[in-house]
Order: sequence, then C-alpha cells, then structure tokens
Amino acid sequence: MIEIENELKKENNYLENLHHQIKQKYRFYRKIPEYNKKLDDLDFKLQLKESIYEIRKKFEMAQIRRNYAILVSEFEDIIEKK
Repeated sequence: MIEIENELKKENNYLENLHHQIKQKYRFYRKIPEYNKKLDDLDFKLQLKESIYEIRKKFEMAQIRRNYAILVSEFEDIIEKK
C-alpha cells in the first residue's frame, strides 16, 4: 500500500505542476470563457482527487490504529490468563 500511496502522491504533484505550467504559459487565454472554464474544471477535478486521497489515507490510518488496539487487547488477555 505504501508504494501505491507514494505513486498517487507523485502523480498528484506532477498534475499540479502541469496545471501551473499551463496556466503560466497560456495565461492570455484566460480571457476566453471556454478555455477558462475547462482549466477551472480540471483544477477542480485535481483538487477533488487530492481530497479523496487524503480522506482515504486518514480512513486507512484509523483502521490500522483500531487493528493495533485489538492486537494489544488480545495480548493483554493472553497475559492475564497466564
């Protein structure tokens, strides 16, 4: 899972960089409403993807913490029985 998360992070960084470069190079097109809307839509999708990635990561971390708590509880039960 770590490799997948790292790959997603690299992909998001690449896309953010690409978006920034396009905005800088073609900034004069911002006066054209169609172009402006398409660029804003792509930026929204990029931000949404990043938000979904962060939510998923937090959810997975919470699951791992719960699993550790269960494991510790089981260890304590074993120790008490001895």
